[in-house]
Amino acid sequence: MYVDQAGAQGLRNYVYKSKDHSITNRFILGPIWDQAIHLFPMWLAPNLITLFGLALNLFSYLLVLIFNPSLDEACPRWVYLVIPVSFLIYQSLDNLDGRQARRTKSSSPLGELFDHGCDAITVSISGITLLSTLRLGPYWTSFMLVWNGAMLPFYLGTLEEYHTGALILRQINGPIEGIILVSFFHLLCFFLGPDFWLLSVSDVFGIPLALPLNKLLIYLSPLPVVPTIFFNLYYIVQKVKEQNGDWVDVFKNMTPFLTLSGFGIAWLISSQELLAEHPHVFFNVIGILFALTCSKLIFSCLCHYKYQWYNLYLVPLIIGSLHSLLSLNLFNEKYFLIAYLIGLLICHFHFSYFVIVEFSEALNIRPFTVKKLDKTN
Repeated sequence: MYVDQAGAQGLRNYVYKSKDHSITNRFILGPIWDQAIHLFPMWLAPNLITLFGLALNLFSYLLVLIFNPSLDEACPRWVYLVIPVSFLIYQSLDNLDGRQARRTKSSSPLGELFDHGCDAITVSISGITLLSTLRLGPYWTSFMLVWNGAMLPFYLGTLEEYHTGALILRQINGPIEGIILVSFFHLLCFFLGPDFWLLSVSDVFGIPLALPLNKLLIYLSPLPVVPTIFFNLYYIVQKVKEQNGDWVDVFKNMTPFLTLSGFGIAWLISSQELLAEHPHVFFNVIGILFALTCSKLIFSCLCHYKYQWYNLYLVPLIIGSLHSLLSLNLFNEKYFLIAYLIGLLICHFHFSYFVIVEFSEALNIRPFTVKKLDKTN
């Protein structure tokens, strides 16, 4: 259904290449994880570790749904401890799953896709969780914090891997330093109270600036990722030049993300009343679209397919956005949005389930168990 014979052969020939240059990983966390991996039993499948990490983030997001559905109210103080602890455990598990795969000799393209797919989901749900802690509310400007700080660099990092065949994390990157920083933001509300991010810059730093701290973060969010984005684009350009590649393909591969971003943000801006009424539906529509787009990009990389830059699941986004922008009254926009979310969930589940099955068959592995190692090896 998704993987043909050529794709199956591409999977068997695929060689995973990655390098994490993170300073924190190299000198602090890496040595800790190298020792912690020995606490895991040899029968534990790496994909189960990945799945548990995603479950922790989903649990944190569930707390937000329960205690702060509008994204602008205070949660019980203990929530601001549970969220960062879960996020940091997820970070550790996200690094331990690869170590477990190498330790049990069960590394595979399926593991990479599963890990990357779970990370793509985490980008959006952890972003919404942060909006709750910052109490930024159901506004399109709030979403820009997630887009600037997480979605854009994540997609470009995936695109770089697609073009270069290697996943490279720079000296300061989102999966290490970014997660630590965001966890610190949550912890500030646990120690200093849930109203901390509503204080103005003048209240905290004594600078004559009435801007709230949470709004300041929106303006500052592009700055930390600029070096990452620069190097993503630089190495993509270098690889295309080296291979005498087609520049049109590079722009085509950016099309799904640009379409998602442009029409998604336009819909948020033009339907602010609906956004205020159903912020989680709106944000999750964009989040699942993002996860699907990234997952299909890495899927193409692993199978050595040419990336299918045109995606039918983006069509309802374009329709909904234009319907709102042009102030049309052809259908009930609320029910259209809810139906779209349900459809996307079904599409994502269908893609995930059948790709896991087909990868497993092509590679002759089981996704959630480890083959017994030969004791003579």
